Amino acid sequence: MFQLLLCCSVLLLVFVASCSTTKKSVESSATSQDGINLATAGTQDEIYDVIDTPAEFPGGQEALLKYIKEHVRYPAAARKKNVQGIVMLRFSVERDGSIGEIQVTRSLSPSCDKHAVRVVRGLPKFKPAMSKGRPVRQWFNLPLRFSLQ
Repeated sequence: MFQLLLCCSVLLLVFVASCSTTKKSVESSATSQDGINLATAGTQDEIYDVIDTPAEFPGGQEALLKYIKEHVRYPAAARKKNVQGIVMLRFSVERDGSIGEIQVTRSLSPSCDKHAVRVVRGLPKFKPAMSKGRPVRQWFNLPLRFSLQ
């Protein structure tokens, strides 16, 4: 029988590239659960690749690996076609710790891609990234390996 071997070499890679940002204007003065005025965290809503204190999954990377192993299921269509490989996702952690934009940067199959996005969309809130003492948005890369054994 096929068994899902989720070899998530998930080190939740923070880009070690330049500190390029994506900018969008801030139009609300929302407040986080900690009472931080999110509109004053910056005049523009930038998504950072590299920052002072990265966002952190509740419980750390081991808890993230556990969450992924518990929530990833091999799509039946992919199993039937013997599809194996890695789906690479890029997602933003917002200033309140929620998951924002999700991009598939390396596709495996439509069913695996869709399932990987669904798993990331369901992640609980992270501890937000901080830069200069203020919460900021941050990009993360997440490889999800689908292999049959």
